[in-house]
Amino acid sequence: MSRESARDGAATGLAWLTGGLCGLWALTFLIGQDPLALLAVPLCLVGVALLNRIAWLSAVLVLAASLVCALAGVRYGNVDLLATIAITLFWIGRHGRNAWAGPLVTAGLAVTSAMRE
Repeated sequence: MSRESARDGAATGLAWLTGGLCGLWALTFLIGQDPLALLAVPLCLVGVALLNRIAWLSAVLVLAASLVCALAGVRYGNVDLLATIAITLFWIGRHGRNAWAGPLVTAGLAVTSAMRE
């Protein structure tokens, strides 16, 4: 195994670990909510895990998680998606290839957050 493939494997493992922790964070705060809200957990997990590979898909998954929470009636001010959103916005702002990606994702998250009660 070459150094580069070992480094890619470690980075992939760290990405999935980070995604798993974000999913666990979301699950912790979504327990007791409408069961529909639990669909956000795998969206958070995969969304964060794929950030370093397919950033646009990750952004779509995180936006979908936020929309699911809004549609499930999760109240505004809940910290269920805090870790996922913080990591996603940081990654897109720091490593994004398009200048419009960060503001677009931020606007989408603002709209879905405003939809909450």
